[in-house]
Amino acid sequence: MERADKVPLSSTVCLLGSVYVLAGSEAYAALLHTSHIYVIPVFTWTLSLGILLAQVIIQPITSLLTLLKGILLIITVAVTFVVGSEVHQETANDFTQIGKPFLMGTVALGGVVNVMPFLFSEISHNKTQVMWFRRVVLGGLATCTVLNVLWCWAVLEIVPQMAVESVLEERPLNTSVVRMETTPPTHTFIYSNISLEDSEKAGEIATIPLTKIITQRYRRFSWVAELIQVFIAISITVSFLVMGSAMKHTIDGLLNAHWKANAGWLVRIQARILPQSFQSCTARRATGGFVSFLAFGIIFVMSASDPKGFVIMLDKVVSFSLNTEVGFFIFLMLRASRSERLKHLTVPLPAREKLFRLHWLLPVYFLFAVAYDVSQSLLDISKSLPRSLHTNTSLL
Repeated sequence: MERADKVPLSSTVCLLGSVYVLAGSEAYAALLHTSHIYVIPVFTWTLSLGILLAQVIIQPITSLLTLLKGILLIITVAVTFVVGSEVHQETANDFTQIGKPFLMGTVALGGVVNVMPFLFSEISHNKTQVMWFRRVVLGGLATCTVLNVLWCWAVLEIVPQMAVESVLEERPLNTSVVRMETTPPTHTFIYSNISLEDSEKAGEIATIPLTKIITQRYRRFSWVAELIQVFIAISITVSFLVMGSAMKHTIDGLLNAHWKANAGWLVRIQARILPQSFQSCTARRATGGFVSFLAFGIIFVMSASDPKGFVIMLDKVVSFSLNTEVGFFIFLMLRASRSERLKHLTVPLPAREKLFRLHWLLPVYFLFAVAYDVSQSLLDISKSLPRSLHTNTSLL
């Protein structure tokens, strides 16, 4: 199980690096009217150093921001629906493209498994607290699912899906002449310089085209665009703080578990090397802080190396890592929890046998997502190879 402990950590690093840093820098760049490339280091290191050096202060701030985030989310979705009812952008359904939303949905809701251990450590381990912890987690997931669907619906009411869309022309009915044959419908192609398709290619979050359209075409709703930008900035800040704290908690847990067996000699050296004023800062805490700093450094390097890779990282790397974690490693952990060697442990509120059997759905659902992700990636590579070879030969 030692390797299983390290996979959630690597998944969290990928999740933070590819999603929250890139999305957060874009959100703040939209507010400050600058390039998100310049915001990446400020966003990353300001929040990272806050998590590393001021965890006691960050925790209550995160709680307040989470409450504000929930209130703003409900208000933003409602207000965006009001604007969408006036715009009423036509949408086209294509269920052959359901794969990407499916993978992004697993990331949006599956990331809770990395936060739950951190949150669980903050409660008392008795039957009542554990029961309410489960209820809150399930209620939060259900609420997020509903609000995510409503938010996507509201965005589609305003932002065009494609850069070029075919619109059916409405012809006036001529009642003076009766025709025996029907006239074929005529379509007009409309080009939009702002669309979800172009934003995906540019690696932008969906709120960027949403606020652009509202600001440029519906100026009387410009305050809605400002509200959306503020909400997204607060939302991603909260997500980074929560996931960053969970990552630090995971690192500290790994070090605490393996410290005595693998690094006990450092404790003996500490008293000889470190000055008396540093005796309170143990080697274990120093090592934990250093490893967490390195982890946040990896996040920064990943984000800065591909500042426009938000969609690709979310759709490919993060979804593969997170779905593998939940579908395989979390499944193994659940199986191991009922093994003979762990039966002596006291569980405050054990799951019923009928409910526990539902854990077989984890590999079915999440490993199917992994298989689909890998197959789509291979298909995309096979399609892009001939194009790149053709481009290279034309340059020769």
